Amino acid sequence: MARSKSSKTDPRKRPTKIDDFRTLAAARIPPHIFDYIDCGACDEISSVANERDMEEIHLLPLCLRDVSELDLSVRFLGNCFSFPIGFSPTAFHRLVHDAGEVSPAKAAATLNIPMIVSAMSSITLEDVARYSGNEHLWFQTYIFKDRDVTRELIDRAEKSGSDCGTSTQHAIA
Repeated sequence: MARSKSSKTDPRKRPTKIDDFRTLAAARIPPHIFDYIDCGACDEISSVANERDMEEIHLLPLCLRDVSELDLSVRFLGNCFSFPIGFSPTAFHRLVHDAGEVSPAKAAATLNIPMIVSAMSSITLEDVARYSGNEHLWFQTYIFKDRDVTRELIDRAEKSGSDCGTSTQHAIA
């Protein structure tokens, strides 16, 4: 599938909801890559439940309030972040962008939010840290059957300056 050459988005076609971004991605990414990114594990039970649950979230507009000075910052694990969100771990960013995980790590640094780098990252954690300048990289790993692999990954994360470690428990690695 050919990618769009234009870097500008038609103002009438700017995405306004998550599904709009999904539609744009499907039009730009080769089908086999989009299908990999878009799918969920096994019977996609969790994906369906997540979509259903997200539909139930409603933002309550607070009208007639002073919003001239907003502060959404939070303190977490000894750090102050600009927003109470972060980038969760996803793998193989190079499937859709040459800079791989470095680009979202730079974006997270610009936004002053943490990014969790996946053990299955297409770029090493050391290089993500080196090239992104992000001081709030966390590391996600699996508990591998070969515990030495797990230990080595955790050691590398510590040496690269990772603030925090997370582990995925639902998968056998």
